[in-house]
Amino acid sequence: MRGISPVVFGGKGGGIAPEMIDTLLVTMGAFFFLYIYLINLRVRLDKT
Repeated sequence: MRGISPVVFGGKGGGIAPEMIDTLLVTMGAFFFLYIYLINLRVRLDKT
């Protein structure tokens, strides 16, 4: 199974295509802000 999936954050010669790095970073940022929003919402609901 190790040979099927590419190494995303790896050394030279492996990993994702360079044009996909922007997509990966935007997606990670979006999930990060969604996580922060949901935690904030949970804290606000817990206070009421």
